[in-house]
Amino acid sequence: MRPQGYILSGGKSLRFGSDKARHKTNSQSLIENLDQKLSHWTGQKSIAVADRSDKYLDLNIPTIPDIHPEAGPLAGLHAALTHSQKTTQDCWIVLISCDMTELKPDWLDILWERAQQSEGALSIHFMERNSKKSEPRLHPFPGCYHTSLIPILETRLATQQRSFFKLFQQLNQKCHSLPIPENWPKIPQINTPQESLDWQNSQDHDSGSLR
Repeated sequence: MRPQGYILSGGKSLRFGSDKARHKTNSQSLIENLDQKLSHWTGQKSIAVADRSDKYLDLNIPTIPDIHPEAGPLAGLHAALTHSQKTTQDCWIVLISCDMTELKPDWLDILWERAQQSEGALSIHFMERNSKKSEPRLHPFPGCYHTSLIPILETRLATQQRSFFKLFQQLNQKCHSLPIPENWPKIPQINTPQESLDWQNSQDHDSGSLR
């Protein structure tokens, strides 16, 4: 059985200017598109994590509120893991963010296969190596996360340590970083209206080249 899927959607979208989860591309909002893809892969309805439980009621997306309000994406991960621990018997969850431009089932297959095979792992995610940069770029989303992270997250949140990347450093060998798939998008997430425009233009260009 595949794990429960959660969609992180608690940010204020300050750079975007409005709730980017509701930003429409091809007549459908980002979060609706991601919800459909994630729910199809997990075989169960996805759950959003946001600042309030009724945020996406009109979109028929069940939502749980952050336990630690306004504490960033790490708080969203904590809320998702806590909810899963209380409502399921799963040790793992799949977490994505509402601003992802794409979500492929083969990405989730790769992550989930590693999670099942890796004894002692607490985090499975992708990593992008760039020859122009000395440090690789870590992608927390999509990712598989283990419920054993809960006490670690509670300690970090209590001391105002809210960085995903510092968490990965703390986990060390319990954090597994996999190479990004070949079909990884050039713009994996949208944070500004310009990034949305650039991404849609790239989609139009790609579709045009296939004609």
